[in-house]
Amino acid sequence: MEGTDVIGAYLAEELLSEGTSDINAGSEIHVVRPISNVNRNLMFQSNIQELIYKREVVLLVSSISSGMTLKNAMECLSYYGANVVGISALFNSDPKNSDYEINAVFTNEDLPDYKIYNPNDCPLCKEGRELDAIIVENGYLEYRK
Repeated sequence: MEGTDVIGAYLAEELLSEGTSDINAGSEIHVVRPISNVNRNLMFQSNIQELIYKREVVLLVSSISSGMTLKNAMECLSYYGANVVGISALFNSDPKNSDYEINAVFTNEDLPDYKIYNPNDCPLCKEGRELDAIIVENGYLEYRK
């Protein structure tokens, strides 16, 4: 998810490499991602559904901050009958605050000044500080005056 296709392909290659595990020997690993419908719900196209139905799935996301993307992804995978056997993230802002075991490359311990706030509780907003940028799926948008 979230533009991690290349990393997913690398992860799949590593999981299939000789000496890593005999479990995956002779197997195929498919790197797929859901799409969003008009209601912003995650779903899989019909030609992808068979690749996850009753299959073991590793969920890969770029970052976990509020947990909403993770929750939506888990609901989607459950709906399509996937068996989630692992969750990986490049960044997990609060590893202790999750119902799932998440393997992350970086956590808030690596970025101690990283903070996330609800808009109504943001101290920077209350100070009147304007946004520099907002993160979007393929990068960020700068705010210019």
